[in-house]
Amino acid sequence: MTIAKKEEGLLLSLRNKNKHWKGGENKVATKEKNLCGKMRPLENPYEIWRGYGACQGWEWRVLKKYQTPTKEKENPYARWHCAVKSPFTFGSWEYGDTYIKDIVNCAVKDKVTSSPTKGERA
Repeated sequence: MTIAKKEEGLLLSLRNKNKHWKGGENKVATKEKNLCGKMRPLENPYEIWRGYGACQGWEWRVLKKYQTPTKEKENPYARWHCAVKSPFTFGSWEYGDTYIKDIVNCAVKDKVTSSPTKGERA
C-alpha cells in the first residue's frame, strides 16, 4: 500500500468522524441556548410567579435558570435560582435553588421581564 492510499483512507475516516466537516452530510444541529443562564438582580428577574390557594402570599422571582426549557421538561429535578418571599419570611427575601415543579404546581406566572441587565446581550 502506498503512502498516498494510506493518507486517502485516513482522510476518509476523519471525514466520517468529524461532525463539523463542511463537505459531508454529517451536519451538527444547532444547540439550544439557555437565554436565562446569567444571574440577574432581585429588581430585574427573568420571571415573577405568585402563589394561589395554599401558597397565597408567596412570590418567587426567578434570577437564573440552569437548563433550557427542553431539558427542564425532561428533568423532574430541574431547578431555578430564586428569591422567595412568603408570610414566613416577614417581608424579607430568601435566596436559593427551588425545584420548578414546586413553583409551577401552586403559582401562576405574573410577569416576564425581558430587558437585559448591564453586561447581558439583548
